[in-house]
Amino acid sequence: MNTLALYTRASNEDENLGESATIQNQRDLLYHYIRSKQEFKDWNVLEFQDDGWSGTTFDRPGIGKLLELAGKEVQCIIVKDFSRFGRNLIEVGNYLDQIFPFLGVRFIAVNEGYDSNDNAGRTIGLDVSLKAMVYEMYSRDLSKKISSVKEEQMKSGHYAGSFAFYGYQKSKDSKSGLEIDPEAAGIVKRIFSLAASGVKTLQIAVLLNKEGILPPLSYRKQKKMDEHFQCPTATEHNIWTQARIAAIIRDERYTGVLVSKKKQRIDISTKKIKLNDRKDWIRVENAMDAIVTRDEFGQAQKALVQRGKRNTVAPSEPFRGLLKCGICGKALDRIDCKNPYFRCVTGRFEPDSLCAEISIERKELEQTVLSALKYQIQLMQENKPSDKIGSETMIRQNLEKIDGQMGKYKSNQMIQFERFAGGLIDREQFIMEKKKTAEQISALQAEKEELFRQLQNVEQLEQLEAHDLGRYAFVETLSRELLVALIQEIRIQPDHIIEINWNFRKLGR
Repeated sequence: MNTLALYTRASNEDENLGESATIQNQRDLLYHYIRSKQEFKDWNVLEFQDDGWSGTTFDRPGIGKLLELAGKEVQCIIVKDFSRFGRNLIEVGNYLDQIFPFLGVRFIAVNEGYDSNDNAGRTIGLDVSLKAMVYEMYSRDLSKKISSVKEEQMKSGHYAGSFAFYGYQKSKDSKSGLEIDPEAAGIVKRIFSLAASGVKTLQIAVLLNKEGILPPLSYRKQKKMDEHFQCPTATEHNIWTQARIAAIIRDERYTGVLVSKKKQRIDISTKKIKLNDRKDWIRVENAMDAIVTRDEFGQAQKALVQRGKRNTVAPSEPFRGLLKCGICGKALDRIDCKNPYFRCVTGRFEPDSLCAEISIERKELEQTVLSALKYQIQLMQENKPSDKIGSETMIRQNLEKIDGQMGKYKSNQMIQFERFAGGLIDREQFIMEKKKTAEQISALQAEKEELFRQLQNVEQLEQLEAHDLGRYAFVETLSRELLVALIQEIRIQPDHIIEINWNFRKLGR
């Protein structure tokens, strides 16, 4: 059975301006369209949507899932208009002129009266690009209008964020309001109470982790508060830390003050954000129900200022950024005392975890790494290629051959597509040829990657020789420059086992 995909997208801009481009309106339009077409009577229907996503980029979860199935399970894509699919003029034209025809996917834009079946053999990318250009200009103008509308809403005490911050949830009565989340608010109030009574942020973090209380990102993910919002950091190792506790204590929004416009996007076409000056912030008193009183907030602030300085890896520490826990993969902190040592940051806040056992004295670490480094340099000097230039030349020649072969296969892909479009071969033969060519290209790509690794190894050996390997062989102190040049990362495993990942291929006898 053939399958068609209905794709809908609504952005925050549409919603704020009251446009009729809501997800539901689009669904109604698309279903009305397919019901009016007898040819789609027995087709299977799938739905994909991106609610609250801008069309200026194709980095959207819904469109990503759809494009993965295009040409495999999905044979036809239907949208309200081109702008719902995307506003990037180059990418839209590329999909319509190149990708979808190659995949054998039919594309329909209802309001535009466009059906790729009626445009077979014609390049329509320019027409679409002109429309997309208009969309882009419209987006920029719309963005300015929306910014103005949002700013007025902020000044009125309306919350403009995509999702509520920890302790609050989006109001059921108002799209732009916040209400207290009882469960999370209880944790926030407890944090302030503990801090005000003199409990240090480290102790608070340890306590919450021990009780199994989820930190903000994990909590939001568990509660499915924002299903379209991706939380890549909300993993099984996402824990309460001193920094998270301190950030909550410093956040005056918990007193009912709404602070907005701290940052803004530089341009609609980019994800880059700039921080605004404090004078440009919008601050509204009593914009929402407070979780803590002004007095409770002030007492916690005083206690926070008085807490001890956190022991982190000093900027002058040569090992900074290189040390990782062999269990959870998080960084190691340096603990300064008579005999400085490193320990897993997770273990600091979860004393009962396996990560709590991950620690190593700095002196032991330096001695072990220094010995391993000298040994590897010795082996590298003994195993230098006899004809290094010849070896590099051969690798580059093989890479050129592979590039030539891949070019021929890609040309063959276009030839097969042209034969299919011209009726010289049927769809089954075209798909078979396409699959065969894709497998050949994939095999060549794997071979190419292996050659790149070999070339990289040769170049690294040359680079290391330029650093004077002989000089490194007799070093007695590890400098930052040396460690960064030769080591990618150092993982500390249980029982003080040290695993070093070098910036060059490890050698052995």
